[in-house]
Amino acid sequence: MQRKLSIGTVERLIHYYRCVEELIIEGQTCISSEELAEKTGYTPAQVRKDLTWHGALGVPGKGYATDVVQQVLRKLLGKHRPRLVGLVGVGHLGLALLRHPDFHKHGFHIVAGFDKELTKIGHSIDGVYIYDVSQIEKVCPLLKIEMGLVAVPPLEAQKVSDALIRAGVLGILNFAAVRLSVPSHVHLENVDLSIELEKLSCRIEGWL
Repeated sequence: MQRKLSIGTVERLIHYYRCVEELIIEGQTCISSEELAEKTGYTPAQVRKDLTWHGALGVPGKGYATDVVQQVLRKLLGKHRPRLVGLVGVGHLGLALLRHPDFHKHGFHIVAGFDKELTKIGHSIDGVYIYDVSQIEKVCPLLKIEMGLVAVPPLEAQKVSDALIRAGVLGILNFAAVRLSVPSHVHLENVDLSIELEKLSCRIEGWL
């Protein structure tokens, strides 16, 4: 059985990957755990523990070959192939997501948008064609979409999520301020920006 990673470990691996990616661009071929810890804000011991999870990547006295770390983490994080994404809801938030430059940079390609507004359906926005939301179950399998971004009002979120699931989508990133119900084989992440602001406010007050 494949070992599972904790969320904390995955977050650290993402930071390592992005750091190593930048170093490779700069021409650096090797990095020590101390250097990687300093650049990412973790401890050298934590870096070494995380990078030995998938085998002995480092060379004693020399550190880690940046290209080897990049290759291993790319596969581990599922970045060895592009991830095709469908966006449901092309309002203000949806447009911001559609135009977010980091998605494409990190291998996530929004290949279709879905909306119910007639003024948007049938048009392309920044190269992404906008379909009627009723076409989710037809379009997603055709375009091999495996991830969905849900940026619709709360009352519509469950309905469009159900359509994405019936279309074969395996992961949903939900921006609607409502908890969704999904089957066990579908991976769900909720992003409620208002809650994040409230948590930040609580930190400012000194309670966190």
